[in-house]
Amino acid sequence: MAVRNGDHAAFQALYDRYSGSVVGVAQSVVRDRAVAEDIAHDVFLNFWRNPEAYEPARGQFVAWLLRVTRNRSIDVLRKRQPVPLGALGTSADGDALD
Repeated sequence: MAVRNGDHAAFQALYDRYSGSVVGVAQSVVRDRAVAEDIAHDVFLNFWRNPEAYEPARGQFVAWLLRVTRNRSIDVLRKRQPVPLGALGTSADGDALD
C-alpha cells in the first residue's frame, strides 16, 4: 500500500473514496454530524500516522477502516456518558457515603 511509503496522493485518494462512508458510520453511532466528522478526522489521521495498523492479510481495507471507525465512535460515546452519582462517592441525595 503506497500510504505506507508516505504517498500523499495515495492517502488523498483513500480519503476521497472512503471519507463519506467513515462519517456515515460514525454518525450512525454518535448521532451528531459534527462529532462524526471529528471522529473521521481522527481515524484518517491515525491511519496516516500508523498505516501498519492495517494488515492486508486480515481482510479488506474498507472493512478494517469502518470497523476502526465504529470502535472509535463507541469509545467517544462511552466517554460522553455521565458518571453515576454513586461512583463519585455521594448518594443520590448528595450525602457523602462512608
